[in-house]
Amino acid sequence: MVGSLTGLAAPQIPQGGPDAVRAWWDALGDADRQRYLIAHPDIIGALDGLPAEVRDRANRIHLGATECNLRSELASLKEQLANVNGGTRGSGVRFIQRIGEVETTLSALAALRGQLDRIPSRPGTAPAYLLGFSAKGQGRAIVAIGDPDRSRHTAVFVPGKGVSLHDAGRETDRVRDLWSAARDDAGPGGAAVITWVGYDAPQTLADAALVRSADEAAPKLGRFVDGLRAAHDPATPDHVTAIGHSYGSVVVATAAAHTPGGLAADDIVAVGSPGLRTGNAADLGVDREHVWVGRAKDDPVPAIGSVTYGLPIVGAPTPTDPDYGANTFTTEGASGHSSYWNPKHPDSLENQAAVIGGRYDRVRLHHGTAPAPLHE
Repeated sequence: MVGSLTGLAAPQIPQGGPDAVRAWWDALGDADRQRYLIAHPDIIGALDGLPAEVRDRANRIHLGATECNLRSELASLKEQLANVNGGTRGSGVRFIQRIGEVETTLSALAALRGQLDRIPSRPGTAPAYLLGFSAKGQGRAIVAIGDPDRSRHTAVFVPGKGVSLHDAGRETDRVRDLWSAARDDAGPGGAAVITWVGYDAPQTLADAALVRSADEAAPKLGRFVDGLRAAHDPATPDHVTAIGHSYGSVVVATAAAHTPGGLAADDIVAVGSPGLRTGNAADLGVDREHVWVGRAKDDPVPAIGSVTYGLPIVGAPTPTDPDYGANTFTTEGASGHSSYWNPKHPDSLENQAAVIGGRYDRVRLHHGTAPAPLHE
């Protein structure tokens, strides 16, 4: 309805790649840009290739509209439930079920909004940008700390099994700690670190034993990274690192090795990885000295994954094996599957931060050969 009132239709928005999207946006006048933001915030916020500030504004509008619609639905559901014969029995059950779903989603959206508000309020923390959002299905929440359009160094963090819109806050906490650690390594060019909850992650161990979710997610991740490149300020060099945790590393590897066009990342980092679907680090589309892997001694996932999935042939080396060819960094103090970003045991955290900032000489390695550090 709003779109028809403004005279702008969604089909006018280009469906090409991120470069085409950026060219289309740059050709628009200010008035038309504002109209598109008002009429189609859900579409504009999801367009890879648009500036971070534009996507953030559109997605915050979309977030507010979604909250409003869900509150209206909740009030209607409660009113209908009150008028159902039998109340909580019989036909009232479906209303109760949907009420629970709506309340859970509203709680997740409130947590996301709170996270967006808290990030820039903390001393020394960069602004937050909502680069992607949807409450449909498992949901989407792509949050950047720091401006990826103007930062010299950008990292995209892809979480693994069980993640959804409801877990975006937890993942963003990890990214905040990673951004804080990367800030010094990034130097004057600055850093941005992005939580990419932009796919339907497997929610069960059975689903995580399959690569179906990775195959579906990989083109989306590739397009998102292409969009970062297209939106980046040409006056500032850009260095992009893709980081995958657990099943997220399978998504990153699939995008890099099994997707047309590959993944436009300069460095690839995998932590707690069950497997990278390749027999050698050089198969990931970057020089193998730019592939970095870390594993806590008692993390069970890499061992389970090595016999379950992720490798093209039986007996192929796992990512942390010297024969795989990646740089394996130290993770002293990390325990289990999810402590790779613990500021109290910062070894793994600092190593990843050094990769993000291109300070490769600062990465502590079990084995491998680090490339020469980037120069500002």
